[in-house]
Amino acid sequence: MWARLRAAIGLIALAPWRRAPLLLWRRPGVLATVAGACAVLSASVAAVPLFLSSVGTEAIAVQAAERCPRDTGATYEDEVTAAALRERPDEPFAPLAAELGPTATWALAGVSLARPDGSRVRTMPVVARDDFLDHVDVLDGGPGPGLWISDRAADITRLGAGDVATVVGGSIPDVGFAGRPYNRPVDARAELPIAGVYRDLAGSATDDDYWCAHADLLLAQSGGLDGLPPPVVLVDRATLADLIDQLGVDAVPGVWAAPIRDGGDLTLRGADDLVAGMACRPDLAPTLPWCDGVTIADNGAVTRRVEHEAFPFGPGTVASTQEYDAGTAFLADVLASHLPFVTERTRAIRASVAGGVVPVAGFAGLAGVGLVGAAASLWFDRRRREVTLLTVRGVSPGGLGLKAALELVPALLAGSAAGVGLAYGLMRWLGPSPVIEPAAVAWAAVVGGVALIVAAVVVGTVVAIRVRLQPGRRRTWRWLRVVPWEILAGFAAAVSFRRLGEWGVPIARGADVTEVDLLGLLFPLLFLVAAVGIVMRLLMLALPRVQAASRNWPPAPFLAVHRVARYRVAVVGLVSASAVAGGVFAYAATLNRSLAATLDAKARVFVGSDVAVHLPEGQRLPPDISTSATVVRTYANAWVDTYDGREGAIVLAIDPATFVRGAYWDASFADESLDELVDRLATPAADGRVPAVVVGAAVPAVTEAAIRSGTTGRFTIDQVTGVDAFPGMRRQTATIIVAASALDGMTLGRPTGEAWIRGDHDDVVAGLDAAGFPVNETREVTTVVDRASFLTVSWTFGFTQSLGVAAGVLTLGGVALYLDACRRGRVLGYAFARRMGLARRTHRRAVLAELAASVVVGCWLGLGVALFAAGMAYRRIDPVPDYRPDPLLRPAVGVVVALALLAVVVAGLAAAWAQRRTDRDDPVEVLRAGV
Repeated sequence: MWARLRAAIGLIALAPWRRAPLLLWRRPGVLATVAGACAVLSASVAAVPLFLSSVGTEAIAVQAAERCPRDTGATYEDEVTAAALRERPDEPFAPLAAELGPTATWALAGVSLARPDGSRVRTMPVVARDDFLDHVDVLDGGPGPGLWISDRAADITRLGAGDVATVVGGSIPDVGFAGRPYNRPVDARAELPIAGVYRDLAGSATDDDYWCAHADLLLAQSGGLDGLPPPVVLVDRATLADLIDQLGVDAVPGVWAAPIRDGGDLTLRGADDLVAGMACRPDLAPTLPWCDGVTIADNGAVTRRVEHEAFPFGPGTVASTQEYDAGTAFLADVLASHLPFVTERTRAIRASVAGGVVPVAGFAGLAGVGLVGAAASLWFDRRRREVTLLTVRGVSPGGLGLKAALELVPALLAGSAAGVGLAYGLMRWLGPSPVIEPAAVAWAAVVGGVALIVAAVVVGTVVAIRVRLQPGRRRTWRWLRVVPWEILAGFAAAVSFRRLGEWGVPIARGADVTEVDLLGLLFPLLFLVAAVGIVMRLLMLALPRVQAASRNWPPAPFLAVHRVARYRVAVVGLVSASAVAGGVFAYAATLNRSLAATLDAKARVFVGSDVAVHLPEGQRLPPDISTSATVVRTYANAWVDTYDGREGAIVLAIDPATFVRGAYWDASFADESLDELVDRLATPAADGRVPAVVVGAAVPAVTEAAIRSGTTGRFTIDQVTGVDAFPGMRRQTATIIVAASALDGMTLGRPTGEAWIRGDHDDVVAGLDAAGFPVNETREVTTVVDRASFLTVSWTFGFTQSLGVAAGVLTLGGVALYLDACRRGRVLGYAFARRMGLARRTHRRAVLAELAASVVVGCWLGLGVALFAAGMAYRRIDPVPDYRPDPLLRPAVGVVVALALLAVVVAGLAAAWAQRRTDRDDPVEVLRAGV
């Protein structure tokens, strides 16, 4: 071993090896080809850490966007006194100000307001916040001290701006945070003026991040009048301090809520550091208010002594000890944050994505290794004379491989650096998030360095093998051409297709994410390889007949056919690379588009339309919104006779005159249009049979149904048609859709009224809120579609598209290699043909036909196979199988057309470049150089 090492060092000291890095500057084509091949290899593997870092950042950003800002950050709760409210409560998050803030502060109490006649009314929460007037619609009154009540509270209490309200403090909590009791005089009273009246916040006001922290006060559906929560009384801090003093209360609950700074730019590493910064640890506890009074053991376990009010068991208090896990960031009722859960879920999502993208990147890297090997073979062809001379003088194949690696060092270094830079640029441009951790960039550089070493080893190995086999280079392993490898690929594709159905979709449930099944993920690649292999074998079998028939063809196709036959192995490689490039990209784009359409359809079928709001009896929609809305009455307590017996159901009574304009519909739901279905439902009952549509259960064409109320309203339904899905259908519950007029005359209970409205969700809610309509959404799209739950499958298919991009770059490199490798035969043949009268235009057409037979045919073949494979696979990828409809197929037509045209453009540009270079080449110089 040491002898070989000394021999290698001595060899490098010789002039041909010492000057090797400077010898190829006269051959920029070879350098560019090798650099491009190394760039493909480096970019394929360097993209993995960059992509996974981008995945982590975007996963946190998506989950933060789905939550109230205070939830992803942190919320600290403690008692606040009147004195603290008049001054300003201390900032508890000051030690974390670099990561959290700005902090919102508020205090909460519960009071009852008295009417002018002295009678008490229902309890209302009192919320003190700064600048609340900037986030409400003021109806009456103006700036100044006092209570701000909503218009709904004004109707209840018959109080208005300028009146004096009697406040009864009978609902101040008995026990404060951390178990400390409050001094709460029973039936204490206060007199405070009403400063103004604002539009009630219940419902849509929570779209404002300012109010989302109070969702528990604004979205409650029970215990309120008309299904609405109690009205909220708003005050400034000084008014709440006066209220506390008059009621004789020691303190009220105070809350400090801080979102994460730059939520869209928080990386997973940054989130981990922030979680660690919130934990009670010996080095941090003295600076964190929520760690006050805790005991931290040597192992990091946290204990806290908590006092509880002993009433009704006796006067005084009792103490207990609460224990928490080591390093926990949560101390019950003191500090709360969703960030630890978000980071745990993000880490699971990233691990699941990695399970899919690492093998994909590995395959792309193998393709890059193959391209580097082909580039090394090109070096051997260009340096054949020098290699032969050195071989005759006794240089070993290993020494010549080392010489090749040294000559190509500049190209390999440039290619590796360019590959890392390309990966970084693509991930910032096309990755889930443009924010990438510095550590990931460092890992990408390290991986690029490893790719450089691998490329150098591949160059040396390929050249050494070519040198060793040079005397017998005409020998070929013909048996490899006979073995039907495509049958093995087809068998693997069948197994992968089966696993695809068993795999389902990796969905995040809580912090758990199912792993990506690699074999299922590889279905499109295996299917493409099998299909392309079968087609190419058939074409190669037919090529001799085509070649024979081309004798009577015009010169351009004649030359093209004979060149394809001569370089059939290279043409097969180009066809395969083009097919994989276009096919994988189109397959992933189609499944991503189909998945998005399926999720959207499932959500809107469940909701019934884009927006579904509660419609109280006698309430009317605003005129400008009613034009795109319909009213549906729901009877929940119903049953229907099925083939298996009686089954619970719900009945949707629709308005045929407006249903089409307000309900969601997709043509795949039924063979008939929605207009035709509604017209048939509107047909008057014949022989007592009510026209109906039943979904969610298998029932006879004519069967019995009933709606249970005080008395049971039985009726016979006659199914007008079968449908796969219908707006408003419930999950795993039979749903009967009838015209509302069909139930006239029946003794039924009071139904639940809903308005289904089509249009942009935010615009619809804003329009309802502006019109004073009480927005109470009965079902929301997010009930079905939690975007963060489907990030794994979306990003996995997204990275799979990058395999198509890598294959596309590989195809471009292959085209360059093919044209360069065929340069000698093309130049000499063109020179001879020109003397025989071949026109330049005819030769250019021949080159174009030759490239079209490889690049264009391969790309179009891959696109066709990809669409067929997507048509086979999409039904096996159901993101939410409990919700209807079944998966929808949405071919990525735009992507397919763009790729098909791009293949034609690439072939045209390559043909023009090849023709221009052929015109400039001197046949004598080509013969002399042997290239």
